Amino acid sequence: GRLDFAFALASTPLPSGAASFEIAHDQLALVMRRHHPLAKERWTLKDYARVDHVAVNLTDDGISDLDALLSRANITRRVALTTPHFMAALAAVASSDAVTTISRRFAEQFQNTFKIDVRDPPFKQIEMTTTLVTSSIQARDPALLWMVECVRKVAGA
Repeated sequence: GRLDFAFALASTPLPSGAASFEIAHDQLALVMRRHHPLAKERWTLKDYARVDHVAVNLTDDGISDLDALLSRANITRRVALTTPHFMAALAAVASSDAVTTISRRFAEQFQNTFKIDVRDPPFKQIEMTTTLVTSSIQARDPALLWMVECVRKVAGA
């Protein structure tokens, strides 16, 4: 199949011939089910390191963008499940004691659907910029440029 565009963090290295458009600025959020055993606790880095995590990895290379960001802050997590889908990550934490750390904006949109808590992570907030990635050939396509503007509006950029 052919892919017209994908979403990535601005920190993600792009292959040659790729172009990207800044979509939105966001922060990471710690997400867990509403009645998680530690839901009422004030989380520490020790808590964060000892629970199971659901990781989202789009490229299946074993290294997620988040883990790269966390490693720069000397933070590691215990990954119990990896998925390429953000919705699957939310579904997994909604039905288990695992947690995930993903885009606050994304998680908040599905807070009631999945009955999840969205909170600040127990580490210094990491800012992230989401981009829409396409080929440099398609980057001037009027339909794609229209789509970029639509996505920016929805993302609140």
